[in-house]
Amino acid sequence: MRIDPEFQALIPPLSDDEFAALELSIMTDGCRDAIVVWQHDGDDIIVDGHNRYAICTAAGLPYKTVTRDFSSRSEVKLWMIDNQLARRNLTPFKRGELALQRDGVLIEQGKANMSAGGKGGLQKEGLANLPNLLSAIHPCRQPTC
Repeated sequence: MRIDPEFQALIPPLSDDEFAALELSIMTDGCRDAIVVWQHDGDDIIVDGHNRYAICTAAGLPYKTVTRDFSSRSEVKLWMIDNQLARRNLTPFKRGELALQRDGVLIEQGKANMSAGGKGGLQKEGLANLPNLLSAIHPCRQPTC
């Protein structure tokens, strides 16, 4: 397994108390959630579970992995950001930082799609991320918003 520094930097670090609580939970109950990896260029790259991986590796504890398919690094980044926004207790400032990072990834994708415009239309990546693009336009995802 490999940690990609760019991917790891997308995730807001846990506070010391949060890390200690996660460590205690894993030591007591084991690693309940699988570590999510992307198989790319012969490596299993961690996209979710960096802290769980570090704790389990240091303590010699077993862990499970689950593989997700992504078509590109930018698709991985969007998934990671959306995953963090959906499940973490983040401060408004950290939420804003993640939203800005997400916008940057979407801009990169847009530029790539525009470059491919004369070569057969949208890249596969753009179509695969249509739900993410739509949620960026209307992030609420609730019919009452």
